[in-house]
Amino acid sequence: MIGNHDDRDAFRAAFPDAPRNRHGFVQQVVDTPMGRFVLLDTHEPGRPEGRLCEQRLEWLGEAIEGWSGPLFLFLHHPPFPVGFDRMDRIRLQDGDALASVLARSNASIWHLFVGHLHRNVAGSWRGWPFTGVRGTSHQIALDFTMRSDAPVSFEAPGYGVVLVEADGVIVHFGEVTS
Repeated sequence: MIGNHDDRDAFRAAFPDAPRNRHGFVQQVVDTPMGRFVLLDTHEPGRPEGRLCEQRLEWLGEAIEGWSGPLFLFLHHPPFPVGFDRMDRIRLQDGDALASVLARSNASIWHLFVGHLHRNVAGSWRGWPFTGVRGTSHQIALDFTMRSDAPVSFEAPGYGVVLVEADGVIVHFGEVTS
């Protein structure tokens, strides 16, 4: 998924075979034996906050229409605040619209995966569990008092390993060390 530090045209040039929807957004559905994985493009050119315009929301609605099995959603920008003022201001701006599309579906929403925060974070939003992992570059310090900036932390880059079983989802967090 591409986010605020990306360029959609550069991405397409580097990855010409990457799936995109009919409107040119880098979005796709991957059906697996464990459920449907939906990857969303929240990039808004020239802006740090994320967007899901009507075209992307319509595509999402079509992607999950009629699906009643487990659904896993992947998006760069979280659609909810996490307590970091600067990051909350540049989250997905269309969280209510996203929730509306998801709530209208028959899918069983098992998990949302987000980026953007450059921190390990987990919780639930509107009853749906979510997880985010550290960035592969810098991190955002665990500081709830900063208001104007997102304080950078030089913690190790991180990644997550997701295990999906018939009865649940487990996320392991790892660090990249030299």
